[in-house]
Amino acid sequence: MHANARLTHVLRRELVEEIENGMSPSEAAKLFRVSRTTVYRWWSRARSNSNDWFMDRSSRPHHSPNRLASEIEATILGLRATWGISPVRIAGTVGVSSSAVWRVLRDAGINRKPTTPAQYQARYERDTCGDLVHVDTKRAGRIPDGGGWFVRGVEGYRTHARQKQHLGHVWFHAAIDDHSRLAYVEVLDGKTGDHTAGFITRATQWFSTQGITIRQVMTDNALEYTNSAKFAQALGPIEHIKTRKYRPQTNGKVERFFRTLKDEWLYATAYRSEPQRRQALTHYIHYYNHHRPHTAINNQPPTTRVNNLPDQHR
Repeated sequence: MHANARLTHVLRRELVEEIENGMSPSEAAKLFRVSRTTVYRWWSRARSNSNDWFMDRSSRPHHSPNRLASEIEATILGLRATWGISPVRIAGTVGVSSSAVWRVLRDAGINRKPTTPAQYQARYERDTCGDLVHVDTKRAGRIPDGGGWFVRGVEGYRTHARQKQHLGHVWFHAAIDDHSRLAYVEVLDGKTGDHTAGFITRATQWFSTQGITIRQVMTDNALEYTNSAKFAQALGPIEHIKTRKYRPQTNGKVERFFRTLKDEWLYATAYRSEPQRRQALTHYIHYYNHHRPHTAINNQPPTTRVNNLPDQHR
């Protein structure tokens, strides 16, 4: 029943009752404020002795001469189910229009090609803080004084003076506690063994001030982690775990953190210098650790899972 229908199911019964009691169709049309054609239609349906005469009927025609034959529809559905090919290719094979093929697939509910399910990756979480810390690096362009292309625009940034500056890149080194998601981040000028060794030393000290003793560190198979004697020396008694090659999902917590960092800090605003961006990072990391709700830990900030947190960091 459409929204502007004059007659509801109840009024249709009442209309027929009035006619059966002697009221003329013209008088019934005036009383119920409908046309005579409408009155005759419902009166005719009432005399058909159908139990649901007062219900709306489907607008689908009884006969569709232009509809594809059932054998052709079966062929179309079979090609789609067996080979998963597009409506255009099916149309060329069967010899009908692609729009007709699409209608058949739509009616069968298979007009959209099913997506390949993502490979299952088992989720895990260590029981206590410090049991495992994820470590990784990401690179970004250094911001020139006055701002980069994000401030000046691409055309304003591509100048001869800019090309001669050779500003290079910076590397974001991050360490994420597996249990609490507490994060420690530094911006360094490189990612050599010296840089990673210095970073893990400072990260270990910082986690220690939070009451966390690191027992295992997980990294990918980058040479600055796997072939660096200085990094191994900086780890000391901490066990070094490496991810399987080409499986970043294993180190997914720090990978996901970098994506959050990119959305909420790196490209969240137009920075006009590299020091300004680094200063903003300090404020963001404090917000991330102490105030930002984390969906993986029941919408609580990471510090809620840390025991004996110093009062000056609350």
